[in-house]
Parts: sequence; structure tokens; C-alpha cells
Amino acid sequence: MSNAVARVYVNDVGVGALPADQYKTIVDEIGRDRKIYLAQALNFYGVILRGFSMLLKIVPFMLFYILSIGILFSPESISTIILAEIQRANIDECVQRIRQIIIASIALSIIVLICASLISKYRYGYVNQFDNEINKRIRDLLEVPAAGHMRVTIVDGDSYHVQ
Repeated sequence: MSNAVARVYVNDVGVGALPADQYKTIVDEIGRDRKIYLAQALNFYGVILRGFSMLLKIVPFMLFYILSIGILFSPESISTIILAEIQRANIDECVQRIRQIIIASIALSIIVLICASLISKYRYGYVNQFDNEINKRIRDLLEVPAAGHMRVTIVDGDSYHVQ
């Protein structure tokens, strides 16, 4: 790998190159930096909080929509079922049913949030701090002022390795 070169592209425009060994050294240094691990952990904590906040917002809407759809398609059976359950159930059974409904709606909401993040590419604020720091160091080294997506391709004789 002594003659390998890491070519750097920003927004798919070549901005420079550096020895692959130097690139690997930068990546290794960043991998050992505890501050970046702390920043990544705090970012992940924020993602969890934003997901939980979104979950608290979506659960009431899920319950409302499920109940609305039930009433829309079969109003008599829904009201009959609810009234019959309330009349024959004691307090403990009502509490247990409400608990089951809340757990089911939370599970459904989690599934909806995960599917929505996969479809819409919304990541709840997730940022890869390691990639950001690698990009920052390479930009400083090559004096690249432009911001954007950075791609590093290692060229080793005849082969290409995309990082």
C-alpha cells in the first residue's frame, strides 16, 4: 500500500489526493479519540429522545384514527362492543384492557416511526461524528473550502476502493 493514493472528491468533484497511509493514519487517530465517542453517544442519546418525543406525539393520533376507522365502517358494532365491555367488566379488567390498548398502540407507533424513517430518510437528527471529523481533517489538510458530501477513493495500482 506504499504507492496507494487516496483521492478526495467533494460533491463528486476531485479536490485533491493524499497518500493512503496518511488517510489511514487520520482514520486511526479519529478512531482513538474519546471526545468523538462522547459526541457520538450524546448524538445517539438525542436521537432516542427525539424518537421518544415523536412516539408521545403519535400514540394519541394512532388511537384516534383507529377508533375513527372503526366507527366509520361499523358504528353499531363498535359502540355495542364498547358498551358491553364496560357494563360487564370490573375496574381491574378495564384497567387491564386500557393497558393492553396502550401497549398495542405504542408497538404500532414504533413500527410506523421505523417505517417512516426508512421511507423518508428522516434520521431523527442522527449524525455520524466520526465521518464528520474525518471530513473536517481532510478538508483542513487539503484546504478545501467547499461544503458537501465527501467521498474518498483509494487507488492502489489497478484497483479502486471506495471509503
